[in-house]
Amino acid sequence: MKITSVTLAMLNVEMHHAIKTPIGEIAAARNVVVKIETDDGLCGWGEGSPMPAITGDSQDSCLAIGKPMGQLLLGKDVMAIEENMSALRTFCPAATTMMAAFDMAMYDIAAKAADMPLYRFLGGKLRSLETDHTIGIQNTLEQTVSRARELLHQGFSTIKLKTGRAQLEDVQHIAAVRDALGDEVKLRIDCNQGWSLPEALANLRQMEQFNIEYVEQPLPAWDTEGFARIRKLSP
Repeated sequence: MKITSVTLAMLNVEMHHAIKTPIGEIAAARNVVVKIETDDGLCGWGEGSPMPAITGDSQDSCLAIGKPMGQLLLGKDVMAIEENMSALRTFCPAATTMMAAFDMAMYDIAAKAADMPLYRFLGGKLRSLETDHTIGIQNTLEQTVSRARELLHQGFSTIKLKTGRAQLEDVQHIAAVRDALGDEVKLRIDCNQGWSLPEALANLRQMEQFNIEYVEQPLPAWDTEGFARIRKLSP
């Protein structure tokens, strides 16, 4: 089954509520979609989600590098996924966002060729999944609590809050949300690299009493040693 066509397009989805984080405000998804078509009539879809502060690329740069990557795949056996991905990595090892999109699209086709949903093709089983909803950094406690109550009213039982404020200010926001929503709602926090190691440890120790499910990305991405220390020292 040969790849006959590769098409790329922008996918822009505005958010109802912008999400403020320590590394910038997210007001929309600015993604790139890949469509791969084959000579058997099957097509597969993939999507890349660039964000300069995290992935080091943008929608424009992904489109620019994605086009020659797609040309590289023309005429290739779509089922030779690992071989194709190796060729893409060799061509541009830094283009991780677009490699993810092409990877998804090829696996989409492979699962369709096997007449299986992708989760079964990959060896998984059907199970229920519970998603959360994210609250960005708000200016006041009242705004944070109001947004949390709104999400609870919409039916969300798991809420993720962006953190990364100065000193121990985040603790006040987590405490206020826990007090307002009760003990049954699951709380997660995502710092988007906004703390130093001492700040992270101080905050997490204070937050232990609020039964936080997990903390995501508390330190700068390069600080692997710091992540290991948090894993060992935090509650």
